[in-house]
Amino acid sequence: MAVIAAPQTDIVENIICRHLHDSELSNQPLDCKREAVQSELALVQGWGDSLIQIPGIFLALPYGILADKRGRKPVFMLSFFGVLLSDTWVKIVYLFPDIFPIRMVWAAPVLQVIGGGRAVGTLLTYTIIADVAPRAERTRWLLWLTAIDLMAFILGGAGGAVLMRRSSWDPLILSSFLLILTMLTMMTIPETLSMDDKYSGEDREMESLSSRPAMGASRASFRRLTASIRAIWTNPVIILLLVVFLLVRLSTESKSALLQYTSKRFRWDYSTASLVFTLGDICQLLLTTVLMPLLDTYLEHRTKLSTGEKDSLLSEISCWLLVVGCFVLGESSHPIGVIFGLIINALGSAAPVTLRSMATSLVPPSSVGSLYTAISMAQGVGGLLTGPFFAGSFHWGMVLGGHWLGLPFLLTSGFCLIASIITSCLSRTNRGRDNGRVYR
Repeated sequence: MAVIAAPQTDIVENIICRHLHDSELSNQPLDCKREAVQSELALVQGWGDSLIQIPGIFLALPYGILADKRGRKPVFMLSFFGVLLSDTWVKIVYLFPDIFPIRMVWAAPVLQVIGGGRAVGTLLTYTIIADVAPRAERTRWLLWLTAIDLMAFILGGAGGAVLMRRSSWDPLILSSFLLILTMLTMMTIPETLSMDDKYSGEDREMESLSSRPAMGASRASFRRLTASIRAIWTNPVIILLLVVFLLVRLSTESKSALLQYTSKRFRWDYSTASLVFTLGDICQLLLTTVLMPLLDTYLEHRTKLSTGEKDSLLSEISCWLLVVGCFVLGESSHPIGVIFGLIINALGSAAPVTLRSMATSLVPPSSVGSLYTAISMAQGVGGLLTGPFFAGSFHWGMVLGGHWLGLPFLLTSGFCLIASIITSCLSRTNRGRDNGRVYR
């Protein structure tokens, strides 16, 4: 949750700092910004962020199938319950550092086996939107969903920064209350599985088989699953887009690393860094609520681009902005440069949304659930690699010193460059034709 990003980093840093100070029997004052502390902090945070992706990678598909069969809502609730248990365990480790080694937070993903964790919750959120959104409005709906998420980041980041000036534990207590409140609110969400009336005749025929004897229903479900998977994994464009999702994930999962990077480089406390990052979130909110909808409307009504071509163009622009934004963040030696990089990064932050809409246009409606599951798995693999990548590159950046402290973001810029080249090639391939396979 946004409200705990900075205070959680502060708590972990203090636990590590005190532990190393006590183990060294040093009479020197605490220096929590020295290399040993920051390397361990990057390791704990990085591997924690990576391991939390594992349940989603392996369980997204079975829980996605279960959601297609039993409904979105029960699986959504189960996923959120697993996240709540995982979050509670992490806070117990923080609360009793003399009993539990700080690396015990790495056990939290085990509890997210219940429901598949955040990855399943995310894919179900997008699936629910796909259930109810008209094709022409889908990108706008996804952008508004992103805007709501950003509002939570802005309010949570600013609120957490203010609360942690008194105690870093205050935001964590608030986050537990908000998690419980959100879960209670989710009980009022209606089931959307029955709302998707856009299946083809063949899909409906297969769906009707579910009322037949168990063997027939199982065979029908297996045929439907096989057809959905084949529609995705035999499409080279979709496979390349999944690679792009994996690479772009690095730029969207860098907040904890960015907190640590700016705190180390500029000697900021985490509450100050969190407030600065709120500026980037505000720019991202303006992008999703004002700039992108206006650009989307302009391209739809003033150009001859099809829906798929429009999404391709927007994805291309967003990915190139991420390249520039990450490079500026890595090269900045002044806070103004970091702010400038955050703004550019924010302008490219719509890439996952436009890429998702672009991919949705390339599969039949019956394969959307499987597509979103594949996207979730690709992003999960990206998230799994993110932690060790940032921990290792940040350590080497500190060893090399100087401007190399921004090494994680320079490398991220390179990965985004690869994603941008792939997206640009796909965009130009599809431009001028609707690919002959656009379904939605």
